[in-house]
Amino acid sequence: MPAKLAEDPAIIEALKAKASNRPGLYRFRLALIAIAGDLALTLTIVFPIIAFIVIGMVFYPESFWLGLAGIAFFVWVFRPSFRLPERELDEPVPALREALSALKQKLRVPGRMAVYLDDSFNAAAMQTRGYLGMIGTRCGLILGVPLLLAVSREQLLAVIAHEFGHFSRRHGILGQWLYRARVGWIEYAKQVSESDSLLDVAAARYAEEFMPFFSARSFVESRQCEYEADGDAVLVVGARPFAEALTRIAVVGHYWENELPRLVATWRRERPEPPADFLDRFGKDLAARPGSELQGRLAQCMSSASSWIDTHPCLAERLGAAKQPPALAIPAVCAGQDLFGDAWPKIVTEFNEKWRKQVQPGWLGQHLRLKHVVQPLLEASDSDMGTWSPEQRLTHAVALRETDAAAGLVKLRELHELHPQHKRVRFAYAAALLDESDEEGVGLMHILIREDPAFRPEGFQRVLGYYEAKGDSRQIRRWSAWVRHLKPHVTEAKSAFIRQAENGKWRASSLANGERAVIAETARLDGSIAGAWLLEGETALTYADDRKPTVVAAHLLTLVIAAEQARRLEQHEQSIGRRYNALLRSAIPADQLAVVRMFYSTEGRPDLYAPNCAIALFPTDEARLPASSGFEKCDWQ
Repeated sequence: MPAKLAEDPAIIEALKAKASNRPGLYRFRLALIAIAGDLALTLTIVFPIIAFIVIGMVFYPESFWLGLAGIAFFVWVFRPSFRLPERELDEPVPALREALSALKQKLRVPGRMAVYLDDSFNAAAMQTRGYLGMIGTRCGLILGVPLLLAVSREQLLAVIAHEFGHFSRRHGILGQWLYRARVGWIEYAKQVSESDSLLDVAAARYAEEFMPFFSARSFVESRQCEYEADGDAVLVVGARPFAEALTRIAVVGHYWENELPRLVATWRRERPEPPADFLDRFGKDLAARPGSELQGRLAQCMSSASSWIDTHPCLAERLGAAKQPPALAIPAVCAGQDLFGDAWPKIVTEFNEKWRKQVQPGWLGQHLRLKHVVQPLLEASDSDMGTWSPEQRLTHAVALRETDAAAGLVKLRELHELHPQHKRVRFAYAAALLDESDEEGVGLMHILIREDPAFRPEGFQRVLGYYEAKGDSRQIRRWSAWVRHLKPHVTEAKSAFIRQAENGKWRASSLANGERAVIAETARLDGSIAGAWLLEGETALTYADDRKPTVVAAHLLTLVIAAEQARRLEQHEQSIGRRYNALLRSAIPADQLAVVRMFYSTEGRPDLYAPNCAIALFPTDEARLPASSGFEKCDWQ
């Protein structure tokens, strides 16, 4: 499983030299660093609990040993960790079980290995804490159903042999422990990053400072573990099948990341409901790809160099270590069908439904926008475009990016060359470059957000996302700090706008008819929504403590959630808020704020949100909307 480490290559090269000179000493020091970090952060987490135990031990010395046992218990139980997937494979799959048993025996993998399924194009084997989170460890093999659909039996067994290799040699103990420690602290830092608790903030800051230091030193060991696991796989399945597995996964992985999202966008444009056979469509489309296209992808994969972001070496280096050329073998029968037998159709149906339920909530709004806003722009004639303003041409170029990313980027570049001072054009072009992993986008975006603070909320997030994808820890910390500093100011600007609007300082929405219609129709057809209103105005955004606030335009979408329907559809206010925030965000310029405000149908609301008023997007059921006295708000900002 890849692990993003975000470190300076020069530092890692120096550490690699140290590890090569004295490997035993290097591993010993690495283990000490991991133990120290583990202990420090764990004590920070459990301090509020064990503080009371320590006080009791001071006043009641006779309880010393009991208190010490209690401290040890809480330190172990509350250590950050991660969970294996919930979906354990419990169907009778004798062919798979026999194959796994044979691999375990050849690689001397001890103990029981549970098998789990998830929806990723990946496979992994990992350990987590055992019974009650205290006794022993649990080993789990995680198989992604899309991976099972794309590779052959032999290719899958080669992948599993690599994963089992992490448990078969000495590196299995240290390597797995290092991985658990690293992931545990990263996940904990994410969990407490939004907390106001001083202890949580201190722990998150500690993790942010410790993890780059620890990751750089563990990277050398983790990279070596990958080569050793590859060697184990070659030993038990053979060099040629292993090379075929690496090649197939690299090529299909490239398709999964880059081509499949475009295919899904086509489905979204064509139909108002997500298809119920996602995995079947994925398999058929992959099988229909011409060999020349797959060879082109293979060439791209072979030309990619190893990075200091992923512990796995690049494809060329892994094949070189196995002394094999790339081998693009197309499976006649997929591993799922071959190894899972009669259970396979049921599993495919289950994960098809899981995917459909995941994408269902936001699908309709995106479909309506693609069909009624984006597609008409793409169908405009050359004569029409010849008379368009820069704003209209920008809207067209951004729309084209949604269906043909390369062609859209060309249009944005042309538009930027014609209007280099047009701020919204500059933002869209910089954002597109960032999406394409082009460093030029950082410079363009940085200049823009310095010139116009209204672009900062969106600009900061775009650049941060770029550096997160690259795994640049220094820049991640830098831009994350700016995002954290700006976030409360954005929240206050949105809250102030809500107060102003509900006190009468608002105007009718100026969004284009098509954009308003898409939002209205999405809300009307959404079973969890009982009413919707849209308006706009201005609010003051403080972007620096020593600078005068800047005035930005804001759009307010207010929703009434039909409480019973939302419960039945398994929708809660956060998921609904995220969905409609994304929809509103896609309809407005980057230098304006999107604000979504929500009430439940069991609550009241301010008089502004009256059924059938001028700003209502569709008629509402008055019976489900109580009077405004004593209303309780539920905001998503």
